[in-house]
Amino acid sequence: MEQIITPEEREIMRNAYVFLSTHCNPPANHDECACDWWLETVQEMGHVCAAWNNHPLAIEILIALCNYIEGKAKKKTEEADHV
Repeated sequence: MEQIITPEEREIMRNAYVFLSTHCNPPANHDECACDWWLETVQEMGHVCAAWNNHPLAIEILIALCNYIEGKAKKKTEEADHV
């Protein structure tokens, strides 16, 4: 059976890539800009999901990306605490 990604799925994944590219470098959790950075990131996540009428793929991918980015922020925080 041939697997074909739909144009909609392709564009959602493209938007997810742009989202990650824009938000791939989070601040450490104790940085003074962390709250504003996360607020902006979550708002952008909401905008992307809304643009796709809360398509399940968009929601799942963006949640996964936010979890991934959160892990990067935690690692930065731990590294800064050990210096």
